Amino acid sequence: KSKEEVYKQAIKALGDQDFVKASSLFKYFVETFSDQEKLPLSYFWLGEIAYIQTDYKSSNIYFLELITVYPDHYRVPLAHKKIGDIFLKNNEFDKAKDKYNFVIREYPDNTASSLALQLLKNME
Repeated sequence: KSKEEVYKQAIKALGDQDFVKASSLFKYFVETFSDQEKLPLSYFWLGEIAYIQTDYKSSNIYFLELITVYPDHYRVPLAHKKIGDIFLKNNEFDKAKDKYNFVIREYPDNTASSLALQLLKNME
């Protein structure tokens, strides 16, 4: 299958909420193809799927991979915010606050920033 086919099937499985299939296809994509647009998105979706499945350790790894390898990608601010969400789920409130404040400071004009700000307000 071409990378476009694999990616399209992964997105469809995600839309159908077939997270096992979507995760499998995204993993295959990142292991098999090189694509400057779809690879960082694949890492983002792998992080999202792991988060939904409460596999916070894997979720964190995928978001960190996106942040580290593709620091200028448009999903990076949201990946940082998601790491804050993981800290929150793990009752690591100080780390969550630090991460949310980082998002607000570093990406003030990004939607992730307003989401982080709202979460901070809710934590007070």
